[in-house]
Amino acid sequence: MRNKKISVNILSRAIVIALQLVNIKLYTEVLSIDQLGIFFFILSFSYIFNAILFVPVESFQQTKVHDEMDRNKSIYKVYLLSKDITVIYFVFTFFVAIFTYILFDRYLEVVFLSLILSYLIYLVQFLRNSLNNLEYGDFVSSSYIFESILKVGIFYFMIKFMMVNELYLLTSWIVSLFLTSLLLLLFATRVRLFNYISTKKYKVKEIYRFGYPISIGAVFNWAQLQGYRMILVPLGYAELVGFYATLSNIGSSVIGAFSLIYNHQFIPKLYKTKGDTLWSFIAGGILLITVSIFTFFLAGEVFINMIVGEGFSQYWWIVSYGILVDGVNLLIGAFSVYIMINGNTFSTIYPSIVAIVALILMYSYLYFFEKIEVHTVGIPIIIAQFILAIMLMRLCRKR
Repeated sequence: MRNKKISVNILSRAIVIALQLVNIKLYTEVLSIDQLGIFFFILSFSYIFNAILFVPVESFQQTKVHDEMDRNKSIYKVYLLSKDITVIYFVFTFFVAIFTYILFDRYLEVVFLSLILSYLIYLVQFLRNSLNNLEYGDFVSSSYIFESILKVGIFYFMIKFMMVNELYLLTSWIVSLFLTSLLLLLFATRVRLFNYISTKKYKVKEIYRFGYPISIGAVFNWAQLQGYRMILVPLGYAELVGFYATLSNIGSSVIGAFSLIYNHQFIPKLYKTKGDTLWSFIAGGILLITVSIFTFFLAGEVFINMIVGEGFSQYWWIVSYGILVDGVNLLIGAFSVYIMINGNTFSTIYPSIVAIVALILMYSYLYFFEKIEVHTVGIPIIIAQFILAIMLMRLCRKR
């Protein structure tokens, strides 16, 4: 039975990878490199809102899912927190939209779409993680296929009937996530995860004390992985960002797909055992990264030439940067879950600060000595990721 589940997960992720690569093929052929740079720049706004507001809340929720299910046969109390955060966020979005309209009306569409995307990323992530942690992983895997089909189908429709730009690509993501969230909500309701129970809400103080160190860590993590977009695009490097972000994103998508299979199999165990399975998880993660890098350098150039638009293939090896960065992020995620389970989220702040300071120093060197190139953009990110992973590992070993 277990082997069958793993096989289903691998098959579903293979389908998702194929669909993601089709999507990449579509947008690299119809959008200019500058437009792609701007798209990834806008995407980073969504991720920073998500990191500040939603990551700590969702992390708190996942630590409560098993306890609530064991106690009440329902995660209604966890769900109530999502309802409250939804109301608060849309009030916040309304006022930000008014403020933007008054002072920066030309950016209203970008800001509004970024805020909506940020919320949908949270909602889908909360529903998927909750279902996965309660062993509905097969349906979660199906939801990734559903989302990927929508992204390809909607953007293909736009290409056929409209003059597309980066905002159309962003809109296709938003519509896909919205429909996916509806699918997940319907399933969660059908399996009675949100059955009503009489309960008190979580105290704001409890959520804040748990969440604010995670929020700080998430912001630093965002800065490490995507901060370069926010810096380089305004400095006139939109084309460079377009090249690097598109190619590294291919590597991130591939390793990310395998990481999701891996996480779906073993992260629930990490929560259930209160972290006892951490080191076996890490050993498997390192093996996954090593095999992915080795396989890529054997066949990567031919593969990249097949799936990207003209002009990208000269930098085919940049894909390996994405594999390394997101591969190490898999390990960082496991270390963070272990620390979170043990209730000491504050201890993650110092390693994050050290990593981000190292990143800033490395980018300062590249900028002032005029060494910013497509192949140098990712080097500080990789080094900072390794610094963070090693420091978090030492924290876990102490425990």
